[in-house]
Amino acid sequence: MTGAGDPIARTTQYSSPSQRACYTAFLYRYEYSDVPAKLFRLFLCTIFLFSSAWAAARNDSGTVTVELGALPPEARQTLMLIDRGGPFPYRRDGIVFQNRERRLPLRERGCYREYTVPTPGSDDRGARRIITACEGVQYYTSNHYRSFRRILR
Repeated sequence: MTGAGDPIARTTQYSSPSQRACYTAFLYRYEYSDVPAKLFRLFLCTIFLFSSAWAAARNDSGTVTVELGALPPEARQTLMLIDRGGPFPYRRDGIVFQNRERRLPLRERGCYREYTVPTPGSDDRGARRIITACEGVQYYTSNHYRSFRRILR
């Protein structure tokens, strides 16, 4: 298979077909054998980029964060009530949050308190809550404790 379309034949003269086959195998081995390594490096770079983007949205304890301005207005109103010390619209506001699922950092019993964030159109307390920790850190959940976002103020 020599001819004008063959790049190897255009640049190199061979004394036999076996010499050409050996040279082609040599090129394949050294030019194309690093394809798996390149793919692996590409895979690692992709993982690194995705993990970096994910880590940028997380704080030191591994909890996803949310800016105060990104919270629903009802959550911001509840935070103002917490800052003022009440009065709270729900009698269960301020009770101890147990953290039974251990989705928040472990603290001594009684450290976490929960407050209801009103849900428009809901007949009950709804699923949204703000959890405060004894050291002042606050968390928001919109799905009744399945996931939390640390509030950045």
